[in-house]
Amino acid sequence: MTAQGVDEGRVGEIQAELRALRRGLGVNDTDVVAHLGDRLREVCGVQPGDTSWTARERVLRALSGLTDRLPEPHREIARVALGFDSEPGLRYTDRLGPLERKFDRDTRTIQRRSNNALYLLAQCAAEPAPASRGHRPGPPWHTARLNTDLILQGDGVEVTETRTIVSHRPDLAEIEHSMTVVPPPGTPPGPLSLETMGIDAVAGGEVLNPHLLSASRAAFTLRPPHPLAEGDEHEFQFRVRVERISPLYMCTPTYPCDRFTVKITFDPARLPTTIQVVEGDLAIEAADPTLARPTLALDPSGEASHTFEDLEPYRSYGLLWQYAD
Repeated sequence: MTAQGVDEGRVGEIQAELRALRRGLGVNDTDVVAHLGDRLREVCGVQPGDTSWTARERVLRALSGLTDRLPEPHREIARVALGFDSEPGLRYTDRLGPLERKFDRDTRTIQRRSNNALYLLAQCAAEPAPASRGHRPGPPWHTARLNTDLILQGDGVEVTETRTIVSHRPDLAEIEHSMTVVPPPGTPPGPLSLETMGIDAVAGGEVLNPHLLSASRAAFTLRPPHPLAEGDEHEFQFRVRVERISPLYMCTPTYPCDRFTVKITFDPARLPTTIQVVEGDLAIEAADPTLARPTLALDPSGEASHTFEDLEPYRSYGLLWQYAD
């Protein structure tokens, strides 16, 4: 279950069916109902006794209404991906062409953004109907930019995160945040210590209620100086200090993230021999150094950095390094 109480398994099933539906002509297929899975039939209210015309109308009305709940640019991308707002005869990859030109991005990038948009659409579809017009399903915010500076010095680790979020809700007053600290092999068992783990706001708000969600995962609330309106951007910065970490740093977003840049400054007394780029791996596989991945070289100052775009929720992105000993 996610923090908002939505069944993440159900979200994943709906997203998979949406990705299958967007293939070919999408909603413009004359037999679109035949391409629906059980979850989408349920979401769209398709009944066993419906005529083909009635079932089709239910599908178009339901999916169009769900896309209208998404913030831009996810709304536009989802509608184009599914076949709304496009010429009826265009297939999926052809429909993406205008988006590539509009956003000045290549096909692979637009396809990742299409995946993110359909994930948000699946979240909307998986939530109960809104109790009032003021409630908007879906995530309360997403990350536009995330810059992380990691400094390794002796046994100490300092992480400074600068994050720009976009609010999807009116009066967004608190942003929930969490981070997992994976101790290196040989560390005595036991939970993180919030007393020794410094979590400090640097700019853009204050840190409230730091607490442990598990032995290795700490959570806290970031409160901006004033509530954010829907569509507002806000940048905040905080710093975390821990004693030691395993040789990896990952971003595994709960909500979509448009851009993530990580920079690591290594201790000159202990430089890594190999640095791998982890891009979109399952979290359970992200720490596996035996997988074939692109590598990075250290610059002359002992730093390594990489930028990721259009991060998918619940996938891991970051750097994994190895030492000679």
